[in-house]
Amino acid sequence: FMGECGLRYLDDGTAVELSYGLLTRFQGRGLATEAATACLKFGKNTLNLPTVVAFSRADNIASHGVLRKIGMEFIGCDDRGTHGVVRYETRPSM
Repeated sequence: FMGECGLRYLDDGTAVELSYGLLTRFQGRGLATEAATACLKFGKNTLNLPTVVAFSRADNIASHGVLRKIGMEFIGCDDRGTHGVVRYETRPSM
């Protein structure tokens, strides 16, 4: 087991979220980028999703890099608990 990556509806049902996470020993190898790219392509080509969102802790700079690399756009800060969280969005056009 290396981690997880997939699409899921937000709890309130307003959007589909890209979510991923890797165990520390597997980070830094491009695996998150590869998996997230595949999920976005599936969302566009198979599910016909108009928009996908992603959230990251504000201090998780590596995750921000992955989200930008796969074509997601920084939207702003989002209040989702005790940690500062940022929101990214894309309209899958890959």
